[in-house]
Amino acid sequence: MGIVPLALTARYPVAATLIVPSTLAWDSDPDLVGQGHGKTYAEAVATFGAHCYQTSQLQVTIAAFNRRAQRVWQQLGFETVETFQKINSHQTFIVMIATV
Repeated sequence: MGIVPLALTARYPVAATLIVPSTLAWDSDPDLVGQGHGKTYAEAVATFGAHCYQTSQLQVTIAAFNRRAQRVWQQLGFETVETFQKINSHQTFIVMIATV
């Protein structure tokens, strides 16, 4: 199937939404961040994505300002492959990929 993109933001209560057949998006409640559960949460999301889409490569897109999320995904073996700026915005995102 190729690389499965998993979108990550951290602004709203936890929710998972299937956007297109190979994209899973979710949000984290800001009141729940910083409690040391990020790695466990990210591992569960990566495992679910790999199993659901039967793929060995996953991609996450993270707002560049979200250093905590970047560190969590790096701990799971994800590496930055590119950055981009949202159209009509000054918001920068990074794209990370890992083989699972």
